[in-house]
Amino acid sequence: MFGNATARRMLSKRAFSTTHTFKLPEIMGLHRLEGQTPPSTATTSKDELLHYYKEMAVMRRLEIMSDQLYKKRDIRGFCHLYDGQEAVSMGMESGMTREDCLITAYRCHTQAYMRGISTYQIFAEMMAKKTGSSLGKGGSMHYYSSATNFYGGNGIVGAQIPVGTGLAFALKYKNKPNFAVTMYGDGAAN
Repeated sequence: MFGNATARRMLSKRAFSTTHTFKLPEIMGLHRLEGQTPPSTATTSKDELLHYYKEMAVMRRLEIMSDQLYKKRDIRGFCHLYDGQEAVSMGMESGMTREDCLITAYRCHTQAYMRGISTYQIFAEMMAKKTGSSLGKGGSMHYYSSATNFYGGNGIVGAQIPVGTGLAFALKYKNKPNFAVTMYGDGAAN
């Protein structure tokens, strides 16, 4: 990741004016999108890109501090880190609203942050403090926010998949235009 000074220099060189349109690669096939054409371009601005960069820098710092607190034994139990994958959280949330549902596995600090849980609440939760997002009972894996449809992490491999399916069916039955995202790793893919 670039340092703040490098990022500012890159943006100040005016690589593009206020907005720029990028050509997207062709999609090799469509699933259940017959008759619909996916976009072939994406338009962004310097402000949008700088916002993404700043949020990913906060997420990286959150993970680095979590690692340090875990090594000092201020965080007990497990602490599964997500550093180096901040763009996944940022990209997902950029295409979602808070009305869309999200459930993940145990690497959930950055998703919790992007879903509106403060860094203070995330650290408090990991250190078993009452001011944590789940009152200090969830540790590093179990964050929750019904206000932003974040159904947290799940410490059991693959257990979030049926819950995520239930979230999707609930949206369908309520005739809502939203969607549900269920994140899982390759260990749960079997």
